[in-house]
Amino acid sequence: MTAPRHRRLSALLTLLAAASLAGAPLAAQHPIAPQALLGSWQATMHVGSFPLRLVLHIEPGPAGALDGTLVSVDQGGAAVPLEGAVRGDSVRVVMESIAASFAGRLSPDRNVIEGRWRQ
Repeated sequence: MTAPRHRRLSALLTLLAAASLAGAPLAAQHPIAPQALLGSWQATMHVGSFPLRLVLHIEPGPAGALDGTLVSVDQGGAAVPLEGAVRGDSVRVVMESIAASFAGRLSPDRNVIEGRWRQ
């Protein structure tokens, strides 16, 4: 596994752990290219006391957007389609079929995304 891929995998762990916290003011923008988010991201999200292992597979979409799937490993492993976009240092991923979204910001070192999961 290459170093950049390892950072991305670690980043989603932080992303989803932080997603349950109330939003806090965030620092100045550090623009990112959508390519910085490509690949597979893994995390565990806690719903009450039940941990859910999640995998996001992000790939290039049309016109600079992001496409991919969300897989909940502990809920049967079905792939849920997602669409995403990057603007400045902000990332938004929408999974319409499960009425869920994630919006957050990527840190300057590209290792942490903090934001909010909504469903």
